[in-house]
Amino acid sequence: MTQTEKRLRALEREVARLRLEQQSAPPPSYYDIAKERCQRYWEDNKDPWSGWGVYSECMEIARSAFKTKRNCCKCRYQPRDYITTMEDVDEFCLLFQRFLRVYLEYQKEGRRAW
Repeated sequence: MTQTEKRLRALEREVARLRLEQQSAPPPSYYDIAKERCQRYWEDNKDPWSGWGVYSECMEIARSAFKTKRNCCKCRYQPRDYITTMEDVDEFCLLFQRFLRVYLEYQKEGRRAW
């Protein structure tokens, strides 16, 4: 068996392993997708003075506003229960982005006053 054939067989085994892993892993929830998008937006737009708490606060405010608009404050508490479509993901991420922009602008204004 040549080196190329050995490498080809190793790659085939790796592909088979990855396919099996992909099939056994549960699909991400819509909230997981939204959370990942929000985290990427946070990483791309945060400033050096804002800590992880800003991300957490904006996520909490977005969840609260989203639940209130959907009138599901009493019956459904988990984000996976009320973020159930890609449209919900888009709307939630937009809320997060708005809150984050307001928060960061407010912080910048405060630093300018120093």
